[in-house]
Amino acid sequence: MNIQLVKLTPEYRPQLEEMMGEWLAAEQNFSPYAIRKNDYHDFDNYLAHLECTGEEPGRVPDSVFFCLDLDRNIFVGAVNIRHYLNEYLLQFGGHIGDGIRPSERRKGYATAMIRLALEEGRKLGIELSGGGCGHPGGKNPTGSAGRNRRWSKAEFAPNQSSSAAPKRRSRPSLHFPERRRCS
Repeated sequence: MNIQLVKLTPEYRPQLEEMMGEWLAAEQNFSPYAIRKNDYHDFDNYLAHLECTGEEPGRVPDSVFFCLDLDRNIFVGAVNIRHYLNEYLLQFGGHIGDGIRPSERRKGYATAMIRLALEEGRKLGIELSGGGCGHPGGKNPTGSAGRNRRWSKAEFAPNQSSSAAPKRRSRPSLHFPERRRCS
């Protein structure tokens, strides 16, 4: 698998249009919301409003990346990294929103894309871990698992027999740097 996360630029317009056309034909409410909140047909407006870069009611600054399959030159998915969390995102979201287009699911792209997104988050000064991205201690304050939570095998107690139900190990706390406001 030869992928990389890229920022959207005019050179990637054909890849965006092809991916979004397929995705929206299959489903209307998909993650990440950041890539479907504006009409991609108006590319200049779409590009200008893709990321939150300033203070907006109910929103936090974010960075949006598209997952480019370098061998086929297509977008296979997208990831939205929120720079900090507000109260709503603490309960119902997290630092990372991600999605893979329908035709590319179940091929390992999501796992590889999240790995790259965690690296991008660290570059932004956000210490993230795999599952429950963004919740202190990896726990959702509402007590629910969350719609997009991902658990890695390392998060379950080791040496469990296949017949026993897996037990979650306690997760390391996430480090949240001082909240940075958009300027």
